[in-house]
Amino acid sequence: MKHLGILSFLRGIKPTKYLFVFLFLLTFFNAESQVKVGDSIPQFELFNHKSKWIDSNDFKKEKGVVFFFFKGKPSKKNTILKEFKKKYSLFKNLNIKVIGIAEDVIEDVNTLQRTEELPFDLLSDSRGLALELFGMDEKKLKKGNQGFTFVVKNGKVVYIANIKENIENQVYSALGKFIDTE
Repeated sequence: MKHLGILSFLRGIKPTKYLFVFLFLLTFFNAESQVKVGDSIPQFELFNHKSKWIDSNDFKKEKGVVFFFFKGKPSKKNTILKEFKKKYSLFKNLNIKVIGIAEDVIEDVNTLQRTEELPFDLLSDSRGLALELFGMDEKKLKKGNQGFTFVVKNGKVVYIANIKENIENQVYSALGKFIDTE
């Protein structure tokens, strides 16, 4: 309904003002897509490393889910996979799902899952759809030392890592969101 009101508003605008209106709408719609603490988990469907469709709506029923975005294979620069792998048992003991989301094609995600022997699901977001829904982009991901974390409890976002936050701190902060309420 919001969008209909905006369209009817545009009919009365002079051509010279289109640039201003375009910039306003770009800001309006971009701000609306940014996930904030308290928001519901965005709806998306992605393939996991086993080529099975995973629907984000299924996570709304979970006690908790930790999503982390990463780019590329683990390295000295990209430690988020290693950190979540090392600390996975802590999340598992609390019945918390850990889901990695990679900006890679399904074949690369499958290979990474096998070679790193990861105990959690990896999802392929090769077109950046989930990344965009969470208000992230490739530039932000690179600035964040190639990793970024979101925590969802009972379908609501309860923690968004500061992009400049150390990866190990992101993992412990995510874990802390479940320990505080136990």
